[in-house]
Amino acid sequence: MIVPRLTDLTTRLIRPAHRFAGAVRRFARDTGGGVMIWTGIGMPVVLGVSGLGLDSAMWYLERRVMQSAVDTAAISAALTKAGGGDQSEINAAVTKALADNKFIVSADDTVAVNIPPTSGPNTGNDTAVEIVIRRKADVFLSHLIRNTPVHIRTRAVAGAVPVGRHCIVALDEEADSAVLFTGTADANIACGVASNSKSNRAIHVGGKAVLKADPAQAYGDIYVEGTATLETIHPPQPRSPRVPDPFGTEGRDIQMPLTGVCDPAPDLSGSSGTINLVPGHYCGDLLIENKTVNLAPGTYIIEDGDLRVKAGSVVTGDGVTFVFKGSNPSQVGIFEITSNSEFNVTAPTSGDYAGIVIYTDQTANSNDGSGNPFTNYLYGSASMGMKGAIYSPSRKVEFTGGSGTSSECLYLIARLVTVTGNATINNDPSVCESIGLEEIEQVRVKLIE
Repeated sequence: MIVPRLTDLTTRLIRPAHRFAGAVRRFARDTGGGVMIWTGIGMPVVLGVSGLGLDSAMWYLERRVMQSAVDTAAISAALTKAGGGDQSEINAAVTKALADNKFIVSADDTVAVNIPPTSGPNTGNDTAVEIVIRRKADVFLSHLIRNTPVHIRTRAVAGAVPVGRHCIVALDEEADSAVLFTGTADANIACGVASNSKSNRAIHVGGKAVLKADPAQAYGDIYVEGTATLETIHPPQPRSPRVPDPFGTEGRDIQMPLTGVCDPAPDLSGSSGTINLVPGHYCGDLLIENKTVNLAPGTYIIEDGDLRVKAGSVVTGDGVTFVFKGSNPSQVGIFEITSNSEFNVTAPTSGDYAGIVIYTDQTANSNDGSGNPFTNYLYGSASMGMKGAIYSPSRKVEFTGGSGTSSECLYLIARLVTVTGNATINNDPSVCESIGLEEIEQVRVKLIE
């Protein structure tokens, strides 16, 4: 029998014990279970913070979309207000603008339309419109660290800001080329030109025409074709609010004078000479040819007739207004100032017709029934030292063949305006103010907050 040695037996017994002890020590030193515990405790925080970052990015993108929509809505609302729209029309404009921007208003959203704004530097400014949208934000993972709802708020304020004054205004709201500069017209207008037409050619500069005006504003579009030129200091303003009629119901609302029996208009044609004419109510055509006519201050009413100033005539008067009326709208006359004549007339500084040299009844027919427009003419090399406004809201006014003026103040407000020859209009605001003629301002609707 073989007997094992003691050392071998000891070795066989001790080695497993060492291995067991090492295993115990390694287990004691092992922190893996703690990591798992702390990981379990910290993971919601990590996920919450990560979720907050993800949600914040989504909220930021959502807010950008909302801001774009609210900016457009504010401008649309301000345009509607500047055009005379009431609260319901402004609200409808906001709704349409949001829809056009693919912004769907949900039941949980709030959309506030404030006129005037209720906060910010334009608080109390009744020409401005404030739009505020508040929406409950979607929450994905950040609810792990917060349980209160999140709302996104966007705000915009738009308003009409004056940028200049007009001296030529076309009131027709639909006509193509309501303001037309064409041919070889070289028009240097020391003020602004405006058209209330919705046409894509509301202001039309064509041919070889050169229009120097500032500002240029149209409810529709401004069209410059061929070699024509439009020169302005401020950028042209298409798609702008319509300009209110300064003498119509939106403005001074001037009424036709009450009149009785009229006297036949004198015939001031024939051989040369000097005539002194007094205010009155005249029937039929007032024809001035080859005469010097001194007009006494006052109102000259011409019923069922025209005013025609022919070659060789010089007409002078201070505090004078010509009023055209008719026994019916089709009988209202026109005015015609032809070449080689002078028309040096200044409007009155007070009274119903303050600032107005020529006033045409607002109810006058615009055409003769066959589609031919009634047109007032400023022809040829007529020299006009006129100070005041020509007002013919239902008629066309045409400058042609070198018409010009040395006037210090001339406003032209008509249904249509056409310029086909050289025309120079000088305007000094202080002179216009001195004769009671208010400025016709251009406004530009834009974001102001």
